[in-house]
Amino acid sequence: MVINLQTLLNLDVILAIFFSLVTFGVAIYSLKVYSISQARTAKLFGIGFLLIAIAYILWAMLNIFVLSQTLTKLNYLFSISPTSESFIVITLFIGFFLAGLSMLAYTAIKKEKRSLFILITTLAYFAVGMSRDIAFSFFLITSIILIFITVSYFREYSLNRNKTTLTIAIAFLLLTFSNIEFLMSSIDSSLYNIGYITGLIAYLLILISLTKIMRKSKTGVFNETLKENGEKKK
Repeated sequence: MVINLQTLLNLDVILAIFFSLVTFGVAIYSLKVYSISQARTAKLFGIGFLLIAIAYILWAMLNIFVLSQTLTKLNYLFSISPTSESFIVITLFIGFFLAGLSMLAYTAIKKEKRSLFILITTLAYFAVGMSRDIAFSFFLITSIILIFITVSYFREYSLNRNKTTLTIAIAFLLLTFSNIEFLMSSIDSSLYNIGYITGLIAYLLILISLTKIMRKSKTGVFNETLKENGEKKK
């Protein structure tokens, strides 16, 4: 998969920085909800998005290096090689993003077994790392994880009919579409921009949902929103 990113670099930098700010905002709000409700889900949600925020910061740095001509290879994501200038940064980006997404999947499972998180993360790393086409595998694996998270939240909404749960479910559905659009961008490069826009809307929906929860400022509010009934405080 090779795509000419020269015309997209400026947009990449701006959106990557914005994505990192929005996902960091989601992490902060989640951890604030945790400080109020002591809900385990809120803590894990916050940690997951914090890892994703770090990944986007790395992605923004990589694009800035390309723009400043510190790096010369413009197809750095789609031609990953240990000998490439950007290999370490890309590896860290993939590592943090997969860890964050795996944490969100673990949160959706709602089982207090750390071994599940380790298993999900290890399988994701193995599937991407052992592939001949790392970029394709990365978008494919993250799409599969996002589909799982999306289905989990829609199933949750069918049980509790909570509007915030529905909003979060729709947001993860949009993130799934965004990832699939990135996956298909080698066929149609316009899907790359559409993927960014779709992802932006999704992250903003999650952030808005969490700000609404914070306004309520009631103990256990996150438990109710994310179906954590009966959860023990930690």
